[in-house]
Amino acid sequence: ALVKGREAVLRDFEKSTALPELADLVVNPYFLPEARFVTEAEWFGSAESAEQAGFSARWPLNQREFLIGGSATALRRFDPIAHVTGWVDRGDDIEVRYRAGSGALLVVAATHDVGWSAESGGVRLPIFETASGMMALEVPAGDGVVRLRYRDAWVRVGGGISAVAVLLAALIWSRSRRRLPADGP
Repeated sequence: ALVKGREAVLRDFEKSTALPELADLVVNPYFLPEARFVTEAEWFGSAESAEQAGFSARWPLNQREFLIGGSATALRRFDPIAHVTGWVDRGDDIEVRYRAGSGALLVVAATHDVGWSAESGGVRLPIFETASGMMALEVPAGDGVVRLRYRDAWVRVGGGISAVAVLLAALIWSRSRRRLPADGP
């Protein structure tokens, strides 16, 4: 599905006959799409300092992001015309299609977690945590596709423990079968 801009949402609503009494619909100016590009970003050494900067700036998240990680850096500017051209969310596998004239900063509205990985064009991309808990990544110029995948390391640990438990249960069962006395003379 394509991420729709404000104008597309209004056009869809105007075509709809489902709720004609809502003719005075107002679009929420604070709405943030699933994936968006910002033109400015600043990195902070801690979550607290990133949050404080966000509060001080009144959270202009449609244009600027406050990133956590590394040492504090000066405000960086990114491609102002970069935009999302497609979005597919399969839960643990997100695909974002985009167009950018130069390097750009993509913000994805999914909770940042160490289990996420990102790649574009076969190149692994670092993921930064935003002060609001989302994920941000620098993407290369051009028409591209970013694929984000989530893999929980504890699933593998749980699978290994389950496999060992099944093997132990089978071993105990087979040994107990050998010790049973045979019926008959």
